[in-house]
Amino acid sequence: EGRSVPAPGQGILTSAREMPSAMPSRLLDFEYRRRQMTGRRAAIKEWTERELEYVQAEVAALKEGSLPCDVETFVRERTEFVHREARRQESEALDTWGSDFWRQDPRIAPLRGALAVWGLTVDDIGVASFHGTSTKANDKNESQVVER
Repeated sequence: EGRSVPAPGQGILTSAREMPSAMPSRLLDFEYRRRQMTGRRAAIKEWTERELEYVQAEVAALKEGSLPCDVETFVRERTEFVHREARRQESEALDTWGSDFWRQDPRIAPLRGALAVWGLTVDDIGVASFHGTSTKANDKNESQVVER
């Protein structure tokens, strides 16, 4: 009669899939990711400060020639660009080192990546509860995945 059929690609096998590798990805190491993110944020801050200094240098150079607009507008628009670009770089760094880091590496299973976000591994799991689909093949697969 009634039976539950999971959406394709949404079952436990999807959450546990990963490509084998000889060494675990460095991305699984919370301290490594934190160190990389800290370094990237420092680099973005330095870049922003340097670019804002260039804006002032540009104004001085352009005053000798002709500005395409008044100085206040020029400085405001250049400054807005620098801050917008800094936010873009921050977002890019978060994509690389933040909580979704595992999405870029097929060697990291979504389940392993989600645990690593919090500095955990499968060894930290005490109980696993799965609903099963009442099909022999899937119940066997889920049991094997949890057993690994």
